[in-house]
Amino acid sequence: MRLLWKLLILLALAIAGALLWQKLAADPGYLQLVWGGWSLETTLPVAIAVALLALALLLVLAWLIRLPFKGWKQARERRARRHMADGLLAMHRGEWRRAELQFASAARDPQLAVAAQLQAEEAARRAGRLSEARAWLDAARDSGGEGDVRLLEAQRRLLDGLPETALERFESEGERPRGPRALHLQLQALNAAGRAGESLGQLGALRKARVLGEGAQSHFETETAAAALEQAADVDQLIARWRSLGRAQRRQSTVTDAFVSRALALKEGRRAARAIEDSVKREWDDPLAARYGELDDSEPRQRIKRLEAWLQQHPDSPNLQLALGRLCRRDELWGKSLDYLGRALKHGAGAPAWEALGELNADRGNLPRARLCYLNALRLGRGDDAVPLPEESRQRAISSEEPAESRDANGLPRLGR
Repeated sequence: MRLLWKLLILLALAIAGALLWQKLAADPGYLQLVWGGWSLETTLPVAIAVALLALALLLVLAWLIRLPFKGWKQARERRARRHMADGLLAMHRGEWRRAELQFASAARDPQLAVAAQLQAEEAARRAGRLSEARAWLDAARDSGGEGDVRLLEAQRRLLDGLPETALERFESEGERPRGPRALHLQLQALNAAGRAGESLGQLGALRKARVLGEGAQSHFETETAAAALEQAADVDQLIARWRSLGRAQRRQSTVTDAFVSRALALKEGRRAARAIEDSVKREWDDPLAARYGELDDSEPRQRIKRLEAWLQQHPDSPNLQLALGRLCRRDELWGKSLDYLGRALKHGAGAPAWEALGELNADRGNLPRARLCYLNALRLGRGDDAVPLPEESRQRAISSEEPAESRDANGLPRLGR
């Protein structure tokens, strides 16, 4: 498009020149210049040609005068770029002192000053020259890099585990850090400071900035959504944040697990159960389905039936068997709980299954066996092998679940629990 406009302008100038030449050819005019004892007579076309020639000579003269200065400037810029490149190579090789000196030379160029001073600060800091490092930061501020210095300070505060201090670098008065990386660091600091809910609304801007690759961006969005749910102050905020998430985010097992954890902490077992059911229905997730066994509400039998239906589809899942063992123990179905926990151990459920089995034996009053189960849980946690349990008769194992015999006032037997 620019080339077309240039061609149109040149064509218009050519047409205007041709028309002007026709006028001057028909009447070249007469021009007389008198100065002191001198008198110059000529035609208008000649005068115009002389004026253009004089202008061209002046431009050439000006170019010749500026040529040495331009050469010196270009030579200085080449030296600065060379020092910058040498400094980066020295940093790569771990030659901190040499890198600092090279960056100091590069900083003499105004265009490279801020970048070179920040690199010199990094080199001095790695060399343990902290006072020089602070001096380089002050120099970068004086060179107009206040925002870049704040960005560097915020990043380091975040790495030091001080997200609130990092946020101060973004929120304090003065030139604020700008650019896609500053936005990413600010959202990281908000998440770490327990303010992930404020990050949710800025995820779209971060995606548009393209500071992260697609995989890293999706991972960060998932982390932010999970953190926002875990940090919800109450049920209303939890539900509001859950509903604000996109469908794709809510399908992430990490996000659903965060919602379930917070819902359980807020005594919202029904909401947690519904979230697990919806997520597992869309895509099977074994650890998430196992959390069904952690729900503590008034519907254990319904939960057991649903888990047993899932177990038919995934019969080798140790997590499901462990969850069923826990729910059956809670509903005092001792025999079924024992069976499920035994199967969970055979399928590698590990220390959690031993702990649940210890709780089951403690509930049944078999304290020696419970102590041995707890010991095995500890042994597996240390990486040791579990100690086999002594054999126990099936009748004793389920005796607490069988109905006990009792008699009424007339001496007739009746079933009771």
